[in-house]
Amino acid sequence: MTPAPHLKDVKGPLKISRITPIYLGDHKWRFEGLDYPDLYIEDGEDLLSKKPKFVKLRQWIKKKFDLSEEQVDQLLIRFAKVIDDTYVEEVKERAIENAEKRLEDLPRWRHNTELLKKADDYVSKRLREIRSVKEYLDFLRNEVLKHLVAGEDDNKLVMATLLQGKGFIIILPGPPSIGKNYFADAFVECLDVYTTHRITEHGLEHIPEDEVEGKILYIKEAESLSDHPSHVMKSFYRDYQEDVEAFIITYPIKDPATGKQRSIKQELRVKGIITTTNLEWMDRSLLERAWIIDLDPSPEQTSRGLEFIGRDEDEKSKVKLGLLKWTSRQWSQALFYNLLKRIEDVEIWIPGREHIPKIVFRKRINDLETRRDARRILRFLENFARLCSPILDSWRIGDVKFKMATVDVIIEGIRLYLKLVHNKKRIKRPTCLRFAEKLLQHYHGRDEVVIDLGERHKLARAFNRSKDTIYKRLKELSETFDSVEVKDFGRSVGYCVNIPALEVEIKACEPPEEVLSEEQLDELQEAMLTSLYTTLYGESLTKQEFPAENNSSKENSDKL
Repeated sequence: MTPAPHLKDVKGPLKISRITPIYLGDHKWRFEGLDYPDLYIEDGEDLLSKKPKFVKLRQWIKKKFDLSEEQVDQLLIRFAKVIDDTYVEEVKERAIENAEKRLEDLPRWRHNTELLKKADDYVSKRLREIRSVKEYLDFLRNEVLKHLVAGEDDNKLVMATLLQGKGFIIILPGPPSIGKNYFADAFVECLDVYTTHRITEHGLEHIPEDEVEGKILYIKEAESLSDHPSHVMKSFYRDYQEDVEAFIITYPIKDPATGKQRSIKQELRVKGIITTTNLEWMDRSLLERAWIIDLDPSPEQTSRGLEFIGRDEDEKSKVKLGLLKWTSRQWSQALFYNLLKRIEDVEIWIPGREHIPKIVFRKRINDLETRRDARRILRFLENFARLCSPILDSWRIGDVKFKMATVDVIIEGIRLYLKLVHNKKRIKRPTCLRFAEKLLQHYHGRDEVVIDLGERHKLARAFNRSKDTIYKRLKELSETFDSVEVKDFGRSVGYCVNIPALEVEIKACEPPEEVLSEEQLDELQEAMLTSLYTTLYGESLTKQEFPAENNSSKENSDKL
């Protein structure tokens, strides 16, 4: 409890000066010497309001001490000042505590000033040397992002791109031990995040709003994104309000008094959401709304991952012994962290952006999903251009400064986006196909396997599924593919699987990957150049001067 100073200058009986407001915490106050119940006071001005409980307080003071209205007002004004001053100090103390807690929660490399300084110097040096988009992308892949995780080159570039936006939901689905959290953690440690392990049907009300505001919400290994809890995540994506940069969560609850369902709305001011989850339990409609990063489950990637983790652990032990200053992973994280600071809040202009969706998705105009993709691709390209902004030319029209995306940047961004679309199509395939891929991974290197009752029990343990589910999936495969045959074992039924033949049949079911044709590339380039020329030299605009702000922008006039 925090005592406030005595109020000695109030006119009236001497005992009034002995009244001391005592703060009990959580906006609760006790007035020592007044013999009155504790009060919940949101703001000091409430004491002078016409709310019933404060009107009652005024009447109590007036009657108990035989004061005039003016004297009561003077007393309550003094109390209000004490209350407001106390709240101001409380906010300051909480801010200091939160700042200290954030520092404690940061990974150790974020406190290493030598590492961060060397990373800053190195990025500055490399950016002065880079002269083309290709060189910059090589710099991202082979230096900045290389040692965050093994392989996954395109997925790392996609993740770095998505993090440039606001109001995003990024989901990394997949079976246990594929490396979802290891991949996410590499990026999350470079960001300002709030980490939680829970998502419930009551929304995220257990998360303190002041601690999560302005951060990225990281839901680590969400138990389920299906059924009721998924409505919270779907509400997140659907109801993001850009003007206030907040998600409006809407979810149903059962009123304990009436037993009826009612909707609750909750505002959460977070920049975006990252979560990992088990693929097979993901809600299909949520899959359509979120950004999905599909990690490589191949044995080759597993081999690369094991080698990477072994090297990282070895480097950690050397750092602990003083033989190394930092690990290769920490060096990559420091480079990425430095790059993020350079590109934050950079304004981007994409010439001809209004033509891009029609050019890219011309072949599937009858597909309703194309309408959603048309909006999403423009956001993705703007974020990718921001990621590439250190080597883009700087421009100015009036007081507005921005970086202009080039054709090369947009083409590479479209390639990455089409890969995201392809991965989503793969995830949306029937369950039996995904089960078949698991079988191929499980029996990698074998020619033929016989799955009897005992083997089904082993698969159930390996895939973390029931024996009945395994039997159901095998039956579906036998009805779909020639490479899976039913085998009679007397009282039980087994299945004979030709692994190489099943692999061929699965590949035949692979959705085709979209790529831009030469005609589309030419049309895209022409649309961007035409838009640029019209914007700069159109009759409705006055030609402006474009002063160079970096070495790469000195020849802007020659490029036009």
